[in-house]
Amino acid sequence: MQHLRRMALRDTGQCAGCEWRDRGLRWRSGWRSRKRPFDRQLGGTQRWPRAAAPGDQRSGRETSPRTKVDLAGAASWALNNVFGSPGLFGPNDGLGDDCTDFVSRALAIGGGDPETVLNGRSTNNDHYWYFSTFRYGRWWSHSWSVAEDLAVHLNLLHSTWLQYWRDARPGDVIFVDWTSASFAHIDHVGIVTGLKDGGPLITQHTPSQRGVTLHYWQTHPPTLVNGRPNVHVWIAVPNSD
Repeated sequence: MQHLRRMALRDTGQCAGCEWRDRGLRWRSGWRSRKRPFDRQLGGTQRWPRAAAPGDQRSGRETSPRTKVDLAGAASWALNNVFGSPGLFGPNDGLGDDCTDFVSRALAIGGGDPETVLNGRSTNNDHYWYFSTFRYGRWWSHSWSVAEDLAVHLNLLHSTWLQYWRDARPGDVIFVDWTSASFAHIDHVGIVTGLKDGGPLITQHTPSQRGVTLHYWQTHPPTLVNGRPNVHVWIAVPNSD
């Protein structure tokens, strides 16, 4: 148990793996990547999803894939709970102001996505996704609380990654890398809760915002590259376990 207690991430009330507010928080994802090479997480043979693009009339529309996750329920929960959201086991059981924990709770509580818990409660195996309260405290997987790990988890579940962001629908999960097109360096995550002018509206934590536009993400990144934004996004239709 002591070993597990050392492994578990602690509740900091901040955005684990998210860089919107503080680039210094990047160490969480960096530690995870050095400890477990990203290629091994993908099984060595899986390809990294490509970033989504705007699309146009000539590109046609993507077929909406089937999923057992209640996407509308996840989006509704996010909209209703973005300002002061409850955790799984009561009002004080969330991680507070954390982008990935907020999306995970939307999928689990609103979307009915079942958690998976490995025997031994490994925190750093992205095949598993959970947040649990035990006698000795609260335990959660990296995939529950770090944006990059949640993206890997959804990829391991063979979630569908949209080619064009205009095909997003409420309940889809949207990830962003603020400075490159690298899936391995995803910084932040939100949930799609609407559409406007051919683009998704995003509800998120860190900061807590309801229905911000993708254009806002693209034009207000926390970091510029050579003085300009270099933002890339990935949109997943989450597949359940």
